[in-house]
Amino acid sequence: MTRTESLEIERKYDVGTHEVVPDLTGITGVASADDGGTVVLEALYFDLPDRSLLRHGITLRRRRGGKDEGWHTKFPADADRLEVQVPLSGTGDTPPSEVLDLVRVHVRNSALEPVARITTTRTITTLVDAAGTPLIEISDDVVDAEDLTTGVERSWREWEAEVQGGEPAPDDARQALVDAVEHSLLNAGAAPAASTSKLARAMGGQPQLAPVHGKPGSVRNVLTASFRQVAAELVAWDPRVRRHEAGSLHQLRVKARTLRSMLKTYRPLLEGGPAGELEGQLKSLGRNLSAARDAEVMQALIVTRIANRPPGSIPRHVMRRLDKSSAARYQKAYSAVLRDLNSAEYFATLDALDEFTARVPLKGEKNNGGKAATNLPPAVNRQQEIVVKSAQRASRASDLDSQLELLHEVRKRSKRLRYAIRSVEGASGFAFGGQVGKSMKSSEKIQDILGTHRDSVLFQEYLLKASRAARRAGENTYAYGVLHEAENSIQADAERKFRKSIRKLS
Repeated sequence: MTRTESLEIERKYDVGTHEVVPDLTGITGVASADDGGTVVLEALYFDLPDRSLLRHGITLRRRRGGKDEGWHTKFPADADRLEVQVPLSGTGDTPPSEVLDLVRVHVRNSALEPVARITTTRTITTLVDAAGTPLIEISDDVVDAEDLTTGVERSWREWEAEVQGGEPAPDDARQALVDAVEHSLLNAGAAPAASTSKLARAMGGQPQLAPVHGKPGSVRNVLTASFRQVAAELVAWDPRVRRHEAGSLHQLRVKARTLRSMLKTYRPLLEGGPAGELEGQLKSLGRNLSAARDAEVMQALIVTRIANRPPGSIPRHVMRRLDKSSAARYQKAYSAVLRDLNSAEYFATLDALDEFTARVPLKGEKNNGGKAATNLPPAVNRQQEIVVKSAQRASRASDLDSQLELLHEVRKRSKRLRYAIRSVEGASGFAFGGQVGKSMKSSEKIQDILGTHRDSVLFQEYLLKASRAARRAGENTYAYGVLHEAENSIQADAERKFRKSIRKLS
């Protein structure tokens, strides 16, 4: 099947039965308003019994009628919505696997069920500019909906103003156009829609997330809010990885690592059994994510390092070999990630994460773990001490191999410290204070410095493997040595910056 994606930028308005769409041709930039006729759209919506998709702002439907009939899956995307479309195949009511994979992180081993049927009689007007380019589509919708879970029927009328594709206008120009259209529609009797989702309105409202347990300011309240936030971010990045969105592998791995960092850092406050088991499951998830991300980074490094060399200094046969081998390595690792994301082990990890975040298990289970202000900073301070001691061991290492391994350990521990602080402050509003804030900045700097160092070391290792393969093929390998030698200065600079930064953290 051919899958297409588009960003849905629209505004919705509630209107009564007698309002009339006004003449919008007087708006700056609008040359004419084309009559698009009237179409009837029949949509069958699917969800899980607990309404998980709708609760997370996701809708999945099979639509018949109109220019875009097919399977539509919509996801939140900042202020707008991302719509993924798959053409219809056959007449069945069961979503095909290509559609299910987009929501597999929610569905897992469960089965979707039809939850609503919505018939929309849509009258279309398209605003176009002087060149004939569509700008905004105005839809006058008369909606008849049935909640299939309760049998309740609801009807209403609404207007939609949706920005059209083509060459994107500058944000400020597009914003001005949308605002001008809204002004005219409101003057014609419309009101901002009470619900931005037809499905939510058809089913009587948007399901709410479960409340966060614990007294405000308590360890339970702060950690529950923090774990839930990061878990939700992990779940949100899953479909992006499946769609091969740029940067998604990195973000999914960051969320998994952040959860592990939180489990390690705040372990003294958590019930050991559940926390340890979940940490192990997340570590397993991270293995293939790390392999794919490392391969992705290597592809980018090859481009950057060759671009930094004088033009023509790296032969084409070297560039071809590096590009081809890195692409094959990445594709193999990415395929392994996709297999992992459809595995029983992954679904079990998600189930365990749901259970853990529903009510974070604390040691003793008394008084919600005490005050967060009293109990969280010592846990972070312990991690800071571990980072400093690891750095001191690395600086005393006598041989290069030992130092490289110890530096990698420092990087992991400083990253853990940074994630543990940022996850709590970002999700719950809890503030650790100035000294811990300085520690996070230092840890972030150390992480970046040692990340540069490790990427350089891995690039050298990759060059050695590539040069051996080239030598076996009878190719000249001098350029590999040039690229390899250039990394030494990058590593020396990183080591100098590391020694300076670790003194600040100490």
